Amino acid sequence: VYDLDDARAREFQLVENLQRADIHPLEEADGFHALIQAGYSAEAIAERVGHDVSYVYKRLQLRQLIEPLANEFLAGTIHYGHALLLSRLSAAGQQRVVDEAILWHSRHDHVGDSRVELPKKTAIPVAALGSWIRQNLLLDIHAAPWKKDDATLVPAAGPCTTCQKRSSANASLFDDLPKHDLCLD
Repeated sequence: VYDLDDARAREFQLVENLQRADIHPLEEADGFHALIQAGYSAEAIAERVGHDVSYVYKRLQLRQLIEPLANEFLAGTIHYGHALLLSRLSAAGQQRVVDEAILWHSRHDHVGDSRVELPKKTAIPVAALGSWIRQNLLLDIHAAPWKKDDATLVPAAGPCTTCQKRSSANASLFDDLPKHDLCLD
């Protein structure tokens, strides 16, 4: 028996709920966020739920999905790999993926000489989405023609070297990308 105040009891409930086997990654992200708001660090959360810090950061990142994509993820139309790739983009980048219909196969495909009808929405493979994002939305900062340490280029963002919208700003979240800096916005 524990003697807990309301805040501590809520934290215990959140941790217990996060350890369910069937929890959706977006629900888990909301739980992690609530624990962050309660003063936990990502490291402390990882220790409490038995995962590494990278896992916690990736779940938290899912909260950045724009509503249409979050709904597709909750409905099971896109999978975790799609959601993670998309959540790392700015809202404008995510909207571009939606607007350009990059995420979906056409309603039919060809297998050999046969035309095969696909379900109404079939997401493209995660690897294909990642490739499209790298080719069309990300910028290799080292190849950019401006000074990377110029704080006046975009004053609100500061210099590229310290900007949080670069892949090396959080190596735990971007461990699947090349080690050199990519601009995510």
